[in-house]
Amino acid sequence: MSNNGNLEEIRTRFNELKQKLREKEELAKDVRAKRDELNDKVKKISLEIRELKEKYFEIRNQLNEIRNEKNELFEKIKELNNQRKQLLDEIKEMKKHFIEAKENLKSIRETFDKKIARINPEEIKKKIEELEWEYQTKTLSIEEEKIYMDKIKNLETLYLKVKMYRDAREKIILIKNKISENISKLDEIRKELDPLVEDYKVKKEKVNQLKEERDSLREKIEQLIKKKEEIRQEANQYHENLLKITQDIKEIKDEIEKVVLLLKAQELSRKIEKRKQQLYSRAQLIYEKYKRGEKLTLEEFKILMEFNMIPK
Repeated sequence: MSNNGNLEEIRTRFNELKQKLREKEELAKDVRAKRDELNDKVKKISLEIRELKEKYFEIRNQLNEIRNEKNELFEKIKELNNQRKQLLDEIKEMKKHFIEAKENLKSIRETFDKKIARINPEEIKKKIEELEWEYQTKTLSIEEEKIYMDKIKNLETLYLKVKMYRDAREKIILIKNKISENISKLDEIRKELDPLVEDYKVKKEKVNQLKEERDSLREKIEQLIKKKEEIRQEANQYHENLLKITQDIKEIKDEIEKVVLLLKAQELSRKIEKRKQQLYSRAQLIYEKYKRGEKLTLEEFKILMEFNMIPK
């Protein structure tokens, strides 16, 4: 009874371990599947991050290129605006000179004979040269010399007045021409500036658009990296659990192997015991035969010897 009871206990333990092994292997299968599922998600997110990064760097390069173009335009616009300001300042200053020159010309007109505007200074100069020549080449009396000197002096005074008037008038003309020239330059600058300003506005808007796209991509990448790390940590936790379950399975298998060996030993022992009992029953029959003086076979004799049933 003791051996049979012990054998049943071992069998029960064997069945319990087999059931526990099945449960652990099923759990390992589920945990491994969950871990692999999470790792697949990590791979997909990593691929998505890589694609977004490629797009991010593409946009960043495009942004830098357009930003450089915008900065170049800004420098050109700045230079043209500086030229424009300089021309405006010059025009403003020349307008002051123009007013001053007009006042000066008005003053000259009011001071001198109005006919002065119609006199040619070159003709006066020529007349002065002719009188000087006559004065130097002719034999003149003192009174005639005085007349020549007075004429020359009067003509020189008139020449200076005419020259002053002409210079004042030419100055006004020069200022007007310079103002007109600067206004023309301003118009040229405006024609050059307008498309540059428009182009600058377009590039500035494009820069802002690309910056928004870049920042949006960067934020999305950061979110995906964070999500990937969270999933990776979860997958690692499942992997740690799988390693522990795998170790548990190994220990259960080791224990099952020991129980199987013990079970085999017990079954062998039971078989030996059963055979021994059967052999002993036969030995008793043989012994009765021996006592009756009947002839025994060699095998029957060995069986009696095994159980020490032959008297010495």
